[in-house]
Order: sequence, then C-alpha cells, then structure tokens
Amino acid sequence: MIAIAKTFPRPVGERIHISGNVSKDAAIETIGIGREDAPQQMSVAELKRTRKYGIPSPFAIYRTDSALNGKRINITSDGRFALDAEISDEKRPGLYYVTIKIANNHGRVVNASQRTILVK
Repeated sequence: MIAIAKTFPRPVGERIHISGNVSKDAAIETIGIGREDAPQQMSVAELKRTRKYGIPSPFAIYRTDSALNGKRINITSDGRFALDAEISDEKRPGLYYVTIKIANNHGRVVNASQRTILVK
C-alpha cells in the first residue's frame, strides 16, 4: 500500500508526505520524483499521432541507505516507510511523478507504485 495525502492540485514547493508498507518478500529501493510540463489541449490530428507516453527521469532520488539533501527514506522493521519531500524542480509547475521502486524476492527491481501530482 502506498499513500500520498492530498494528491492535487498542489502549489509548487510544497512538501508532500509519502508513506506505505512493503511486504516481507520485497525491499524498498528508491523513491524518485520527476517532472514534465502540464499537458496542453491537443487537436484530433495530434491525438491520432500520439503513440505512447513516457515517464520523465527523476530529478530527485531518495534511498534508505543514503541521504539526498539530508533526506532519506525512513523504514521500520515491519516494512513501513515514510518520506517528506518537496515537490519542486527549480520552482517549475507541471506534472510531478512519484515513483516507488522495490526489489522483489528474486532481487529484480520493479516499479511498485506511481502517482502523478498536478503542481501549479
């Protein structure tokens, strides 16, 4: 289970609380935050040319074993984790993607959750 309180819209620079729990057969690897410009209206012709959507590369990656700007993921022995992070990529508005990656019981790193937050 992953929770981000009050997902959107949010003001740029606000801190968000990210929390959840990871099952015993997995371990949290990273929480990444990426940003892209907010979507604009598209014509029918533009929509027809659209083939796929991507996820922006993270500008911030938080880990359990090291701190980014003094922040790291807090995790307890029962698998609960929490992180307070600022949603600001150089104070720019847009769509912010919060992606949580875990290592499964085979050591494979996979996306466990992704939330998108509109930031104005």
